[in-house]
Amino acid sequence: MSLIIALAIAALLLGFEHRVHIFAGNGFLVLLLLGCGVMHLFMHGGHGGDDKS
Repeated sequence: MSLIIALAIAALLLGFEHRVHIFAGNGFLVLLLLGCGVMHLFMHGGHGGDDKS
């Protein structure tokens, strides 16, 4: 549990320190990464589901 808390604090501090870079010109990169995550969740089809091949 303490590892999760430490990682969350590190992520918040990293995001706070680099927010200028994140929002300044890397909007396309953020959208691309979010798009990959969404495609993986909704288009992947699951791990070991109904494989009717």
